[in-house]
Amino acid sequence: MMKAKDDLIDYQDWLIDNRSITPRTASVYACKVRKTLRTCSESMTPQTLDACFTGVTSSTSSTLNPDGSETLYSPKTLSKAQQNLFYSSWTHFTAYVKQSLGADLPQPSPRQSKAEYSIPDEVWECVARLHKNYRIPLSDLFTFYTCSSVLKRGSCYEMKDKRHASALITLRGEDIVPILDWALGGSENKDVPFFPTTVGGVEYIPVRQLHRLKREWKKRQS
Repeated sequence: MMKAKDDLIDYQDWLIDNRSITPRTASVYACKVRKTLRTCSESMTPQTLDACFTGVTSSTSSTLNPDGSETLYSPKTLSKAQQNLFYSSWTHFTAYVKQSLGADLPQPSPRQSKAEYSIPDEVWECVARLHKNYRIPLSDLFTFYTCSSVLKRGSCYEMKDKRHASALITLRGEDIVPILDWALGGSENKDVPFFPTTVGGVEYIPVRQLHRLKREWKKRQS
């Protein structure tokens, strides 16, 4: 089984170069990956990953009291935000390992979620224009870009072109601002993807669901 590097610096560089993630968030993701590898060092299975990412486990810890008795503690379930960080960091790490080493890492169980993603029509209208007028692939919009990829330049906006490392795409405000406003929802965390599972969050909506939602939006327009 793959062992964690001491610093995971290559992984952090990959996040910055290939996922447009800021150095600060890349460091946070590396920290979560280190903990995952350490926690699951003896056995990495869907079950151990589930326990690591959610904090839901049957194990307990204890402390010895002055009178000789023991106080037992059960681990607390992690907050939704912390769970999202673990799942997102592992998703990225899995892609990094696959690309770098050609290896497949174990995955947690599919997340049980009853959430229905509601994306405003004005956001889909932006997606359609970005795809048609700027020829940006849907796959890039859905899985690559984050709000940190976009910078305001005067009355326009600039976004790095994934297909050409040194190129920038100049965008009209009306073609990108609705996406940024919806995705961020007032959050100052610029590492929010264009299509987060929760407004202001860092986890991506699954790409298959995004394609389905886009098809449903297109049908409503006809």
